[in-house]
Amino acid sequence: MAHEGGPGEQGDWGGVPGHSGWGAGAWRPEGWGGAGGYGWAPPPPRPGTIPLAPLDFGQLLGGGFKTFTRYWRPLTAVVVTAYGAFMVIGAAALAIAYAAAHGHLKTLTSLDGAPAPASDLHAVVAWAVVLGVLGLVALVTVQSLVTAACAVTVQDGALGRATTYRAVLGRSLRRLGPALGASAASWLLGLVPAALFMGVGLANGAFTSHIRPDPAPILIAYLVMIAGSAVVVWPALRIVLAPTVAVVESCGPRAALRRSWTLVGGAWWRTLGVLLVAGCVAGFAAGFVNVVLEVLGIVGTAGAFAASDGSGATIALASVLIPVSVALILVECVIMLYPQLVLALVYVDRRMRTENLAEVLIRSV
Repeated sequence: MAHEGGPGEQGDWGGVPGHSGWGAGAWRPEGWGGAGGYGWAPPPPRPGTIPLAPLDFGQLLGGGFKTFTRYWRPLTAVVVTAYGAFMVIGAAALAIAYAAAHGHLKTLTSLDGAPAPASDLHAVVAWAVVLGVLGLVALVTVQSLVTAACAVTVQDGALGRATTYRAVLGRSLRRLGPALGASAASWLLGLVPAALFMGVGLANGAFTSHIRPDPAPILIAYLVMIAGSAVVVWPALRIVLAPTVAVVESCGPRAALRRSWTLVGGAWWRTLGVLLVAGCVAGFAAGFVNVVLEVLGIVGTAGAFAASDGSGATIALASVLIPVSVALILVECVIMLYPQLVLALVYVDRRMRTENLAEVLIRSV
């Protein structure tokens, strides 16, 4: 019978390889009764969303979907809480920045061709940089919280445990710091392709501004960007499980990075394939929902205009577009939970294959 998971039920998952809470050695089907004398092994137990055995490609993708359908309420509530707080804090930061830089902006927008004062320009640029950095940090924090929530939910889902919004949010917040530290390494690696992309853009602008541009520098810039991005992908994927490790195993960022590097080793291409397919599935679903909501928005806007006079057109337009826009944002955030759930299942699968986690979980059910 399902029971509610809690923070004290970490012992089935966390620990150091070889000690309690972990399996020893590779997975063996004999863990739940053996093959017997007839060459037949019973199917692995399935108390929750996945069978307690190494997962194949389809089980990883299907397990993510089953986890979401079973636990969509607490997961959606955590997403709404996280991104809602992000939007509120972002709006407050924008308001503060605008109030502080309003005078400088007013000066810059009323120059009528005159040179821009350096002090006003520097003040506006400084506020823009501050907002950009704070926004990036806030976004990484929110996504780390969502990743932690997915890891916590997969823990409960694998064993068939019920959970609640408060339990998921509480456990995720307690491990947010290490998960954020582990995520920072991936984000820093992600800045390398972004910097290369900006370099290619600058190269295009520099060399195509001439009357007879030389294509060789542009081609070299594109080749450097492609090669640099390819080089970054390999270490980035090796540490992709680090936030999940930090949450499930209650370890620090450095230990989580080392564990992820070890777990993904030997399964790099499989991990890449699973995450690419999960991302494509989520992207297709998000695109389909976007089209549906946009069509509804267009129809609703046309109906609102037809039903209102000229003076109320703006209010009618806002009454349709604002709910549709909010719905678009929420739906996309919820749909993008799916790749995170699949990522957590990849972690479970790697431990089942290399550390015999299945036997430990079977004994704990």
